[in-house]
Amino acid sequence: MNEIRNLLIGLELGEETSQLAYYDRRTKNPVSVAVKPGTNLYRFPTVLTRLREEGKWMIGYEAEHFASEGRGSLVKNLLRISSRSGFEVDGTYMEGWELLQVFISGALDMLGVSDPAQLAQGICITVRSLTPNLAAALKRALRKIGFAAEKIFIQDGLESFFYYTYSQRPEIWNRTVGLIEFEKNEVTMHCLMENKKTRPITVKTRKIGHTWIPADVKKKDAAFAAALTKWLEDQTFSGLFITGEGFGDWSKQSLDLMCRDGCHVFAGDNLFVRGACYTALEKTDEPMIRGRVYLGPDMLRASVGLDVIVRDKQQWMPLVSAGENWFDRETCIDFILDGRSDIMMTTVPMDGKGGKPWRLVLDGLPKRPDRTTRIRLKAYCTDADTCVVKAEDLGFGEMFPATHKIWTLKIALGEES
Repeated sequence: MNEIRNLLIGLELGEETSQLAYYDRRTKNPVSVAVKPGTNLYRFPTVLTRLREEGKWMIGYEAEHFASEGRGSLVKNLLRISSRSGFEVDGTYMEGWELLQVFISGALDMLGVSDPAQLAQGICITVRSLTPNLAAALKRALRKIGFAAEKIFIQDGLESFFYYTYSQRPEIWNRTVGLIEFEKNEVTMHCLMENKKTRPITVKTRKIGHTWIPADVKKKDAAFAAALTKWLEDQTFSGLFITGEGFGDWSKQSLDLMCRDGCHVFAGDNLFVRGACYTALEKTDEPMIRGRVYLGPDMLRASVGLDVIVRDKQQWMPLVSAGENWFDRETCIDFILDGRSDIMMTTVPMDGKGGKPWRLVLDGLPKRPDRTTRIRLKAYCTDADTCVVKAEDLGFGEMFPATHKIWTLKIALGEES
C-alpha cells in the first residue's frame, strides 16, 4: 500500500483467526489485506510467540512456526485473557491489554505503512462478542500504539453486520435482512428489525434460530433446509449473508429456499471486517447511512447534557450520547457556577423529542460570591439504562479553598425515563 493519509482501518479479532482490511476511497469499497502480498490468504491465527533469544514478537502463522521449533511459547486465547490482571509469558509478567497491543501492532504491520496510528483517520475493531472489560483492554492497547481516542471504535459482530448491510445497495436491505453464521456443524441466524415509527428509524438485531446439522454430507442439506423453512416463514427477505466455516456446495435445496422471492444471497468470510471499515468511514467521514441508527443491547437510548455558556454563547454540552455503548464514554469537565447552588441537566431520547430535566442539588456548598466556585463534573454509565453524574467542589484558588465535597445523581435513561 502506498503511504497515504486518512486511512480507514477495520480489524476483526476472532478467537481462532483474525483479518485486516482498509477502505479504498477510489473504489469506495473495503479491501482485505493479504497475510503475504500476492496471495489469497487473508485470515491469520490469533496467536503470539516471543522469540526467547531475540526477544522479538511474532504473530499469526510465524508465531505458530517458531513455537513449533521450540524458540518460544505460543500464546493463545488473546481475547479471553485480555481482561486478566496479568499473564506470564516465558517468565515475563504482562497485562492482557499489553498482549493485545503486541498482536494488533503486528497485524497493522501488514498494511505496509510506516505509522498507521498517525496516518489513520479511524480504526474499528470488531469482535464476535464484546464485554466492557474487553472493550477497555482494546482501547488501552490502541491508545498505547498511538491512536487518538476519537479515532478508536470498538464493536461486536452484529453491529458490524448493521454497518455492512446499510452500506450496500438499497435493493439488498429494502426488506428484511438476515445473517446466517456457520461454525462447522452449528448454525445460528439473526435478522435486522427496523422500527419505522421512530425518527430516525431504529434498527435492532433479533436471533431467529439456532440448530445443529449432521456431519454427513447427504443429510446436511435436508437438515439445513428444514431449519430455514421455519426461520424464513414469517418474513420476506431481500438479503441473506452467510458467513463462517461449514457452508458448501452440498446446499442445493437450501439455496433454493434462500433465493426465493428475489432474495439476494451472499456467502463469504469477510463481512465483519468489512463492516468495521464501513463503521470507521461512517463515524469519521461523511455519513453514508442516513435516517437509521443501530440499537444494540449495550447502547444508550438517550443523551445526557447541560446548557453551558462558552464565549458568551449558550450551548448544549453532552455528557453521554445516545447510540454509544454504555461503557464507551466517561466525561469529565470543569466549569464555574454562576449564582447557583444546583446543576440542571436534561435527558434527550434518541429521536430528540421529549427531553426530561434532572436537578443535582449541591447541599452544603459554601456560600461564595458569584463565579468563585469551580465544579468538576464526571459522568459515566453503569449499564445501558443508568447514568451516574458526580459533582466535586474545587473552590477557587487560595481565596476560596476547595472542600472536595462530592454530590451524586443517578439518571434513568430507559425508555420510560
